[in-house]
Amino acid sequence: MNFTTDQLANPLGILMEPQVNANPYPAYDFMRSNAPLVGDEMGMWYATSHELVDEILTSPLTTTQASNVMATLPMPDDLWTQYYDHELLFTDAERHAFLRKFAQAAFKPRRVKKLRPQLEADVDRYLDAVADKGSMDYVGDLAQPFAILTVMRMIGIPDEAIEDIDRWSVAMGALLDVMKLMDPTYRAAGIAAFSECIDYVDELMVERAANPQDDVISDFVSSLDQDGGLSRKDIMGIVIRGMINAGHATTTNQIGNNILTMTKFPEQQRKLVENPELSANAIEEMFRFDPAIQMSPRCAAEDMTIGGIEVAKGQLMWALGGAANRDPSAFENPNDLDIERKIVGSLASGNGEHYCLGAVLARLETEVALTKTLERFKDIEVAVPVEELPRDGNMTVRGCTSIPLTFELRS
Repeated sequence: MNFTTDQLANPLGILMEPQVNANPYPAYDFMRSNAPLVGDEMGMWYATSHELVDEILTSPLTTTQASNVMATLPMPDDLWTQYYDHELLFTDAERHAFLRKFAQAAFKPRRVKKLRPQLEADVDRYLDAVADKGSMDYVGDLAQPFAILTVMRMIGIPDEAIEDIDRWSVAMGALLDVMKLMDPTYRAAGIAAFSECIDYVDELMVERAANPQDDVISDFVSSLDQDGGLSRKDIMGIVIRGMINAGHATTTNQIGNNILTMTKFPEQQRKLVENPELSANAIEEMFRFDPAIQMSPRCAAEDMTIGGIEVAKGQLMWALGGAANRDPSAFENPNDLDIERKIVGSLASGNGEHYCLGAVLARLETEVALTKTLERFKDIEVAVPVEELPRDGNMTVRGCTSIPLTFELRS
């Protein structure tokens, strides 16, 4: 798709084009080359250069405080809105630090490291189910159930609840996209799922209060309503909105993005199979190359200057991390995949005080999923033209809803 400079007056229109949703990187290059920070008539700004995205994410003059960000968008006062002050993404400063302290403890290295054998066994089980078929839907047969099961086990949710948790997560996950967030139909479905999930977690909290386990929900319940501890709403914000909603959606899509990337770069795939010690660096490079999280909101806490442009207090800025990670001023040959690249400055998991708490777990999950797949299967091909792969139109979280693959078993 060819773009004209006239289209820069409506950057959101560019990002909403179906062709851009399928492959946003040429559009990012165009925006970055012509206007690395561009505004629209609604008073919103879109940053595409690595320098400006990083500045927006780390500046003390920007905020994600719900009262500021939501003031720029037409949001009803409903159940979804009422929990913004109880989740990490839409809190700042002392409130954010308070919630992050508990959430960070939940992702303690010991707990994450202990997961690897179970993650490997889970992936093996999913691959066993399709191995003799020679084909699979990589999202439906592996990425989605694997990602949600991992989150459930971290939280302490029994495996048998996977269908309900998955259904709720999909409905809530749609609201990660700002356009769907403002769509009454998607919003109603997401809120209904959120309400049901709250009821479920309430019951789980009662059970864990009586029978604590080595899991996140037990950790949180132990501090419930204690002096300096979490409230019930805080727990729901971290567990449901953070881990079940955002954590599941992003990891599912990153697993899918990674396998697509490998099919596009067969020489890099061969190198990884022959050098499995490169797997951790390969995952980091794939997070840079095609990250699940493409953009993050920030609001100007006061009048500020960024990139030589005046941004007024209260105006919303979109930091396009997906564009920043393809900026040639930050990465040499950014549109090439190099699993041996020394990666410095990737913004795939954000930056600053809102750097993704689940980044270590997400990298472990995606590494296990990819390495196990490449160990078991060869001649992996996408069964349909890549441009025909179904996507849900989400501008914030990038991925496919289905990825049909064919493969051969390795001997």
